[in-house]
Amino acid sequence: MSSGRILWLATADARGHLMRCQLLVKALRARGCAIDVMTTSAEGRRFLSAFGVEADILSEHYRVEFDARHNMARRRTEWRLLRYFFSSQRWVRDLPRLAARARGAALVVNDSFHPALLLSPLYPAGTLPPVVHIYGNNLRPALEQNFRGRLPQVVARTFQRAMSSCTDRAFARIEHGLSAPPEGCESAPRTFRVPPVVALPARSRSELRGTLGIGPGQRLAVAYLNPHFRDPVIAEEVEIAMSKLGLRLYGVGEGYAERPGWRAWDIQLADAVGAADLFVSAPGLGALAQARALGVPLVALVADQPEQAANLAGLGASDGLVRSVRLDHERRAERIAEGGRAVLAMQDRAPYLPTVSALDTWLGVFDRLLGAARSGAAGGNSVARAA
Repeated sequence: MSSGRILWLATADARGHLMRCQLLVKALRARGCAIDVMTTSAEGRRFLSAFGVEADILSEHYRVEFDARHNMARRRTEWRLLRYFFSSQRWVRDLPRLAARARGAALVVNDSFHPALLLSPLYPAGTLPPVVHIYGNNLRPALEQNFRGRLPQVVARTFQRAMSSCTDRAFARIEHGLSAPPEGCESAPRTFRVPPVVALPARSRSELRGTLGIGPGQRLAVAYLNPHFRDPVIAEEVEIAMSKLGLRLYGVGEGYAERPGWRAWDIQLADAVGAADLFVSAPGLGALAQARALGVPLVALVADQPEQAANLAGLGASDGLVRSVRLDHERRAERIAEGGRAVLAMQDRAPYLPTVSALDTWLGVFDRLLGAARSGAAGGNSVARAA
């Protein structure tokens, strides 16, 4: 690993960003890289701390807004963003603080599209070290097309071009998606396509099932619902569906921490998913990649969240172990049970076993970028490196 300090800013809008952050930060530190971590909420800081990664809070002024059923609240988000940039208490204070923390760093990581770093190409030279954007392959289009069909076409296109320009003018981009080759590739200068990096089980399926008291012949369902799920009706419908299927439910969700059978988070969630017969979650890239890696059938709960809808659309008919249930439909508990019954009946549950570790691929990218930050050049197509 090339030497150099990194300042890593991980937005706390979704825990998948923070999971990726803690996995990569620990792996990079193990390779001798010094990393400072910042996030955007007290809850996000506590989440990272549970995994052994301490973080400071930049500020809690920016976040993407959702309702209690994980539907994106666009107008509330846009109003918050306007206030962020035009209030003297927000961006005006965040930028100097970021610049001070980044002083002497080789790279600044923006995971995923915090606006203070997204606009870095517009700042005077020397304000920040080289900025690297990390984002899911469907997050960037969702950002750029935010106003498509909602504002006059000329306004929507102007916004799209501005966001695209800011992203492309950054030092580098790391785009992760299920269709990326295991060894990664460089699709444009310092633009890398890589597979998602996810936590894998540390214990065997039988060991964890024994720990949870799952006996022979019993079946286990694991549900993970991110903090934007707060409506108790959704949790109740998941519980009803799992009961209909005869599955014991192990629920994880910060919005449902007080419900029997649920807990706020589980730092060993990957173990539970690996031991499960069925996984229930929103279709974030992390959940889809984890289900795919472990060969566990997934019932995806789909809200009005453009990036996640695109994640599912990208699967097409290629993945028979995923069934989606729209949360704006009636008879949700019945539909969740129907989806679970369909994927449980599938015979082929072989895990996806790439020839190259996704973690090694990401480490190879950072090795390249730390070197490029010093030399000003990076080339070639394969980005994988030996650990």
